[in-house]
Amino acid sequence: MRKESSQGKKERVRHSSDPKVKLQVHLVRQQPLPIDLGQDVQVRRKGGRRPLTETREEIIQRLLDPEVTLHEASAILNLSKATLRRYTDQGKLPCIRTAGGQRRFRLSDLLAFLEQKEAP
Repeated sequence: MRKESSQGKKERVRHSSDPKVKLQVHLVRQQPLPIDLGQDVQVRRKGGRRPLTETREEIIQRLLDPEVTLHEASAILNLSKATLRRYTDQGKLPCIRTAGGQRRFRLSDLLAFLEQKEAP
């Protein structure tokens, strides 16, 4: 923290070990935001769990039929990743694309593919 001297030069003020002085220095540095939030809006929640963003059916669907990565799918089907990519490009195996373009597979689709592959 700097302090103006009588000659107009800034001097370095030593930090005090007094907690009241430290608090005052800290409070002086804090400035309110120059925006109007309207009514008193509670920005932070106090503890507890986050609210649910999925419906009951979506939660059950996600737990019973999870999405599997390309690596996991290749381990389940005992195929190489390149073969799985080729199968999805040819339409032999359905996949879901993420926003980043990665392939995700439904476990039910993988199991159906296994049954179809094993059937004579």
